[in-house]
Formats: sequence, C-alpha cells, structure tokens
Amino acid sequence: MELTLETPCKINLRLDVGEKLPNGFHKIESVFLALNLTDSLTFKTSPRGGSSPFLCGVHMTEEGFSGFLKEQFKRDLPPPENNLIHRAAVLFAKNADVPFNLDVFVKKRIPSAAGLGGASSNCAAALCAVNELCGKPFKTQDLSDLAAEIGSDAPFFVHALYGWGCESCSPPDGTEDAAPSGAWAYAEGRGELLAPIPPLIKERFWTVLAHPGFSSSTAKAYKMLDDFRLKSGGDLAFKSYPPFLNAGEEGGAVNFFNSFLPVFLSQGEQEERRGYKRMLLKLKEKNPAFYGLSGSGSVCFAVFLNEAGAVNAQKDLLESGFWANIALPWGGKPFNVRKD
Repeated sequence: MELTLETPCKINLRLDVGEKLPNGFHKIESVFLALNLTDSLTFKTSPRGGSSPFLCGVHMTEEGFSGFLKEQFKRDLPPPENNLIHRAAVLFAKNADVPFNLDVFVKKRIPSAAGLGGASSNCAAALCAVNELCGKPFKTQDLSDLAAEIGSDAPFFVHALYGWGCESCSPPDGTEDAAPSGAWAYAEGRGELLAPIPPLIKERFWTVLAHPGFSSSTAKAYKMLDDFRLKSGGDLAFKSYPPFLNAGEEGGAVNFFNSFLPVFLSQGEQEERRGYKRMLLKLKEKNPAFYGLSGSGSVCFAVFLNEAGAVNAQKDLLESGFWANIALPWGGKPFNVRKD
C-alpha cells in the first residue's frame, strides 16, 4: 500500500511565554495558524514477518530548497533514528499492531529550525498515515495524545490534518465536511492543550514568510528569554492590536505578539540582530496589516489583506537575498489510502 500527503507549516500569531515549569518546559498561550507551505510525504509499506521488529526507513530530499536553506538542510539533517517521523512510527507500533514495515520518502519545502513546525508536522503526518494504513485503530484525540509524547507542536498538526471533533479520523464517504478545518487553534500548557477557534482574520489574506538566512535553536531561544527576564525583570513590549481581528465573545480583541522578538532584537549575536531588524523593516515598509516572528524564530511573517502587497513584499525580500514565500491558510482535508 502507498499513501502520499502534504503536511502544512504553522505560524504563531500570538506566542506569550510564561513561567518555566519544574519539568523544564514553559507555560505558553498561543494562537496557531496552519499555512499551505507544505512538505510532501509518501508512505510505502512492505511485508513484515510476524515476529520480526517493526522497521521504518526515512528518506529525505532537499529538492524544495536552494542556496543557504539547502546547505542548512544538509548540515542539520538528524540521523534516521532521531528523526521525528521515525520516532512517531515506532511509537505508533508500540501502541498498536502494525503488520508491515514502512519506508517514508520526504520532499522538504518547510525550512527547519525556523519556527514553522516542519518537523512536528512531519511527526503528526507519520502518526496519521500509519493509522490510515492500519485501518484507523485510533481516533483523532488518541493520535493527538501520542503526538504530545514527541513534540509540543505535534498535536496541533494532527488536527490540522484531521480536523476537530470527528469520531473517526476520516469522514464517511460523501460527507466531505465531517471534520471541521484544523487551521486555527488556541494553545495552552506547553502547546499541547488545544482548542479549535474560528478564523480570527475576517478578510481574505496572504501571509509572506521571510527567512533571514540563519536557523534558531528552540532551546537556545528559551534560555535567552529566561536570561533576559532575569536581568531585566520583565518583558519588552512588542505588541499590536490589528483592527481586522474579530472581537471575542466578550468583545475583547486578541493581542498578537511574540515574547521572543524583543529578546532577539536586543540580545544575541550582532549579525542575527541585524538580520532580524533588516528583514522586519522590509516587511514593515510594505504596510502589512500585521507583522511579527513565528515561534522561537527564525522566520518572520507579514499578513497582507491584498495579494499585490504580498507579491511586492516577496519580490523585495528575494531581491535582498532573503528566502520568501507567500502562503494561504491551510485548507487540507482528511485523506484516504490508495492501494497500488
């Protein structure tokens, strides 16, 4: 059997980092939005002997990258046993009968270590794909719980692929909308406690993603934030209240900001500070509705309410040597196994 699917990236329209917990993680509040910049994963099964261990091979290509992103991909590629796809498939096999071995072929387009959740998206895809290939032994929430054992962002991508509230992962035949879109979510805890939310941006919009040419280590970013707070006694404000946001049920606007951004703009290596400032300035000059940082970096983004503005911003960023991509909100739907 063979199954191919596209897996989305995400941005954090809001990322409010709270206190550090005894388990080493930080409490967060975040608004996740899945976008249609995707990786492509093909899962191929092969026979497995009844008593032989489950095997999962992961084969990754960088054909979606060029320039510095291609070099970064080659440099940072983890060994197969540490890849989140492999870890997810093995975890699934520990919790359910998997009567086959698996090879996964990945075409990467989502930059890694960039705040876009590419590895977590691949992890969720592996859980969902093996579930489909095994006849759907797990429901969506079961898969989300498994994903949380591997990565804080991974449960969100399970819902991005399968939607919310469906009793089984794939909708019945002919009921295309049985699983509501998982593109938007509010996250708490360390990111694994999720609730679906309606789109917070009313109008049609285009998101420009911009990469400064260097990656960002999540562990290093959190350490920088902790050290900064210890020295300064608080946060620097970098907050915006865009007028196009839907008001909440109580009439309050959602506050879009990112706790890491003021730290990155004032701390760390000089070259990286300059890179962030230069890239953000270019985004700001194009008059977006909102711009900011995704996750713990290094990708920044800008939301435009017209396509021409997004195209103009992308063109300027590319001409200035940055990687830039225009993405739309994720609109993927549940998938079915193809038997070849």
